[in-house]
Amino acid sequence: MNPETRTEGTADVTTAGASTARAGSPAEGVARTYDASLPFADASANLARHDLLDQLRPLGLERHVVEDATTILHELVRNGIDHGAPCEDHTLEVRWDVGDDLLTLRVTDCGTPNGACPPECVDDDCSDHAERWRSKILTPIAPDALRGRGLHLVDALSESWDVETGEEGTTVSAQVRLR
Repeated sequence: MNPETRTEGTADVTTAGASTARAGSPAEGVARTYDASLPFADASANLARHDLLDQLRPLGLERHVVEDATTILHELVRNGIDHGAPCEDHTLEVRWDVGDDLLTLRVTDCGTPNGACPPECVDDDCSDHAERWRSKILTPIAPDALRGRGLHLVDALSESWDVETGEEGTTVSAQVRLR
């Protein structure tokens, strides 16, 4: 069966139909991919999280899987907004692919990690921080710190995560085991 693609706002959603919906398999007509240019704004983290929730609900996944996936996506979008740079049209890209056993989440902003500085090192040289982040080396966070736990959550809740950087920007991706 050929996938059907429809556009909802700025999101391209692709569905793959199944002849019957049964436990452990995708429901008929449930969207399997998502690709959206979302505003480079705080509200986009919640928008992306709700869109993912809408796509995962019909799949009959365990509650903790859906909660982990939506938490990870929210953190990836927030990190892109907090530490990245908007694209020319003042957006960032949010994509995901729902496989049979694995969900891959991707958030791309148009910045590079050389400019990524957490609030606590804004007045210092951030080159060391950027390299640690690129290498996925997470620094300990003080228990009373108000921020800085996003990638720790991504690391703890995902099967794996990665950072890709280039001239076009930075993509942070994470994979979540669905079953």
